[in-house]
Amino acid sequence: MVRWRNRAMLPTATGGGCMSDTRVAHDDWAAAPTLPTRHPGKNHTMSRLDSFIRRMQAQRACIDAAATQLNGLQGPVLELGLGNGRTYDHLRERFPDRPIFVFERQVAAHPDCIPPDHFLRQGELRDTIPAFAAEGQPGAALIHADVGSGDKGASGQLAADLAPHWARILAPGGFLASDQAVDQPGLDPWPMPEGVDPGRYHLYRRSA
Repeated sequence: MVRWRNRAMLPTATGGGCMSDTRVAHDDWAAAPTLPTRHPGKNHTMSRLDSFIRRMQAQRACIDAAATQLNGLQGPVLELGLGNGRTYDHLRERFPDRPIFVFERQVAAHPDCIPPDHFLRQGELRDTIPAFAAEGQPGAALIHADVGSGDKGASGQLAADLAPHWARILAPGGFLASDQAVDQPGLDPWPMPEGVDPGRYHLYRRSA
């Protein structure tokens, strides 16, 4: 019995193959190296894919929970970190009548998920957020801040540096949904939605 490594090795209509001399006998195939298997242990409770999915579920739950609290509160929405644009697209669906300002260092999103130029603030957050706060825009109803990176310490420090500006930008009663925890006067922790594990995402409400 002969098996083919990939479709490029399949015989063509003329009887040959793209790589007809690279067939592998069944016994050799079975003996070929396999990818290592990572088994869960006490220091590994879920895959990175599972962790990502749970974080996205928590993100969506926090945004949706904040949306239910904003009836009667005017003001724009701020999206910090455009990424591929999925969350921005979700915000457009949740807040179709609100302007959404997006902050991103370098835009690389799906073409359908790039905001109009006048709603895009491109550059480093430590520059663009204070500049926005000085623009005199109406108080924001919601800030979604997905500012984390692979460096936990740097991510926490960035959120700490931006938190005073977030408190300034938010309207009283407005919400901050953040992937980073912050300790900022004027931003009061809000109960997490049901099903969201503590620490996976964070909600705050701007005090009056």
